Amino acid sequence: MNPEDVAACIETANRYARSGDLTRAIEYYGKALRIDPNSFAAWNNLGNVFLQLNNPGGARTCYENAVQLRPWDGAAWYNLGRTLDLLGRHREALQHLLAACEFNPRHADAWTNLGNVHQNLGNFDEALRCFDRALPLAEHPAEVHVNRAMVLLNRGDFREGWREYEYRWDTNGFAAYKKLSFGAPRWKGESLAGKSILLYAEQGFGDAIQFARFIPAVTERAAEVFLEVGAPLRQLLEKLAPRGHILERGEALPRVDYHCSLMSLPLALNLEISSIPGEPYLAVPESARGAAREAIERETAGRPALKAGLCWRGKTTHRWNHVRSMTVDKLAPLGSVADVQWFLLQKDATEQEIAQLREGLHLSVLPQKHLEGFLATAAVIDALDLVLSIDTVTAHLTGALGKPLWLFLPAFYDWRWHAHLSSSPWYPTARLWRQKEPGSWEGAVESAAKQLEKAVSQKAARPS
Repeated sequence: MNPEDVAACIETANRYARSGDLTRAIEYYGKALRIDPNSFAAWNNLGNVFLQLNNPGGARTCYENAVQLRPWDGAAWYNLGRTLDLLGRHREALQHLLAACEFNPRHADAWTNLGNVHQNLGNFDEALRCFDRALPLAEHPAEVHVNRAMVLLNRGDFREGWREYEYRWDTNGFAAYKKLSFGAPRWKGESLAGKSILLYAEQGFGDAIQFARFIPAVTERAAEVFLEVGAPLRQLLEKLAPRGHILERGEALPRVDYHCSLMSLPLALNLEISSIPGEPYLAVPESARGAAREAIERETAGRPALKAGLCWRGKTTHRWNHVRSMTVDKLAPLGSVADVQWFLLQKDATEQEIAQLREGLHLSVLPQKHLEGFLATAAVIDALDLVLSIDTVTAHLTGALGKPLWLFLPAFYDWRWHAHLSSSPWYPTARLWRQKEPGSWEGAVESAAKQLEKAVSQKAARPS
């Protein structure tokens, strides 16, 4: 009835956003902004929609406009700050979130996100102080406890860190798991003598592989151990569970005395950073090795090249994928190293990416069957001399097999790689190459390229 009614356009967009129709929401926020480019509500709410679509770049533009329109509004500074943090622009985010906390000292989410930024910058003491400010203000304190856990675990404070991490069961992201009925209590370290227990993977494939190392410790304690995993992991992990006791998610669960998530095992086992089992715990059956080795030998054609796998991008649905992943042009320094035969481990690599890599690298692309499933991929990795990867399931698979891993990491990222370390207590065969500045891969890749020359020389010097 009135196409120029900005408020009506915004309310229509808000309703579409609440119903989950984000495309129509964007359409109506756009209509509102064409009528009134100075509508704070339209810019701010459009930014919220872009965040829901995992598009922090689009959200940033919207929130920047909102801040310019209402620089006295702490919520606008907060939204822009948390978005800059998602983009890896942590120092900029810090200033915006400090402003948000000054405008509203009782803004729990602002304190929490300020703590996250301090964590991303390696300021762990400041991060904990921010989380402690947020806890008594937070409507959902479990989220804050989990953030505290990330800092504590990163610092190696496992005793308190694993306790704090148990609060994840009370967060929205784990609500579905909390509702599951296992018909038994959660195992918290009680004696398992004569008892049965169900272990299960709760998060990503990489997490499951990393924490599967604790299954043998439980098997030693319990009379009977069952393991439930996603179907793609079954073949890979079946040797860690007693015969006939590995289940695919969705199968009927057995009656047991206890249940425990793989990622809760460190707490139940009273793990310290010094007691992490570091020996290889996955192995490729001889029956699965032959085809991969033959395919790789055909590619090298008897040349004494160093055989290296390459993975530069993670799963696109991962919240931090844009921070942990790199584009293929960043790998260019590796092309300066001769006598390296590269093998593609990036299963979803595009033809354009492959063509771009081949301009500088001697790259082999094995038939797709060799990367179909984790066991097949493990067989390829097992036949290589070295794997270069960003933080994704390929890295965990390589480390669990005990193969040399060169891991490219953002400047400050994910507790499990423990800030400032160049090696990993989780995977002793791993070497970590970190960004010197957030978002800048050049230094890390160039340093790896120099070390790669030494690795090639060492291989050439070894008797064949």
